[in-house]
Amino acid sequence: MGNVGLERLEEEGTWGGGLRVLPDTIDEEDPERCPSPSAPVMTHVEPGVLQVDVRLSASGQAMLALFYASYHAVVFSTTVGVAYGFVAIPCVAALGLLLTFFRNSSRFGILTGVFTHVGVDAAVVAILADVLQLY
Repeated sequence: MGNVGLERLEEEGTWGGGLRVLPDTIDEEDPERCPSPSAPVMTHVEPGVLQVDVRLSASGQAMLALFYASYHAVVFSTTVGVAYGFVAIPCVAALGLLLTFFRNSSRFGILTGVFTHVGVDAAVVAILADVLQLY
């Protein structure tokens, strides 16, 4: 009664909830096999593992970087001053583009982006703490 079908081989695809995705059923070029032309790319990483790659256009990446920068500009404005918030926008937007590049790159990957983000955040916190004489 309990585990009927759970012992399927991973090579057969994803099983559960009626969803079954096989590597040979994923084809972006064929409209019959792909639900939408704008659907994300699905990469078959290893048996039983699919990675969804959401790719953005250059303008989409720039917009994402500006949203990333606007949030950080508010943080800079409240901690250091409004002038520094405006100075931070292009710098943080450039960092956002770099992090997006890392995430989309097969050479670097998302972990490189995460560790770069953590490192830059730690450096900025240390610099701001020194400037504001918090320690």
